[in-house]
Amino acid sequence: MLSYDNKRKLIAYKIEELREHYFIECHQKIYGVDEITDRYTIHANKERKKMLVLSTGLHGIEGFIGSDLVYLFLNELIDGMDTNHTEIRIYHCLNPWAMKHNRRVNSNNVDLNRTFGVGKAKFENDDYIKHYDFFKPYAISNYGLASLKFYVKLIRFILGAGTSGVRAASLKGQSEKPEGIYYSGNGIQTETDYLMKEIDELMDIPLDQLTWIDLHSGYGPRDQMTILNSPQDKRPLSFWKNKLDYPRILQATADEFYEINGDMMDYMYRKYYEKRSATDFYGTCFEFGTYGDSMTDQIRSLKTMIFENNLAHKKCSIKADKKIRRDFQELYYPTEKKWQDKAREDFKQAIIAIIGGESNE
Repeated sequence: MLSYDNKRKLIAYKIEELREHYFIECHQKIYGVDEITDRYTIHANKERKKMLVLSTGLHGIEGFIGSDLVYLFLNELIDGMDTNHTEIRIYHCLNPWAMKHNRRVNSNNVDLNRTFGVGKAKFENDDYIKHYDFFKPYAISNYGLASLKFYVKLIRFILGAGTSGVRAASLKGQSEKPEGIYYSGNGIQTETDYLMKEIDELMDIPLDQLTWIDLHSGYGPRDQMTILNSPQDKRPLSFWKNKLDYPRILQATADEFYEINGDMMDYMYRKYYEKRSATDFYGTCFEFGTYGDSMTDQIRSLKTMIFENNLAHKKCSIKADKKIRRDFQELYYPTEKKWQDKAREDFKQAIIAIIGGESNE
């Protein structure tokens, strides 16, 4: 059984161990009972010149693999860094209500990675509204019949909008239907407000280098992590491929990934270009693929998302409930040991490439 409390305690225990070697401060943003974002600041031993930020759980349930990787970093990788001149900041977890309740969205059904946009107009999604019958939550009493209904409606949707239209309508984000998937909300979310203030504060700090890595899961080929750069990063992908020598680096555009309105990384880059307090800034996402990236896998993923949203808004049978919850966990935190081991390997390879493997020696 997934437990937000257990993951949080595990990180806290590890931090306590590290206090023997580092000066560490903890700040807590409390949203509710046992719904807390822990911000750990591991101060540089000497002069702070660089900062590395690791964040997890922006999408709640995705924070379980993120928490595992933060622990791995603290347990195996931190001693290989130049901690004399690098401050490390860890956010665990950014969307605690969602992680606690094994959901992806916050208590208002809002996808927090659709909330960092510039004005409501950016969230217009006419195709979503036009085809809302496909997304609209409904009660599921028989999982098999519900699946058949989903595929019939999907065929109609594809015939009307094409596969690219289905992807755009589904993933872009929308602000019209509070009970729908990828909802951006109609007002600033408490979690977003907190994060914007944290980002603004960091962007005011004079540094040689600021690196922010946000951990996610769900998208991409199974057993392969994707480094997913913001389209706001002005350096070409060829630059990053040469620099990092990592097998899969993409940019979050409609052509390579999918269009996202209100992305947190995009917000960071806007603030960086506005302030330029750091000499260099690199913000990226590590995305750990689960189902896979074939058309069949993408359809399965969409079905799982819609069915889980149904579960949150409509009464479903006990059997359907169990099946949907199991599928949803596998979409974001697979139980297979091989998958979890590969996620750790990819994380280590990518983060070592990014931080350069500089130690204090």
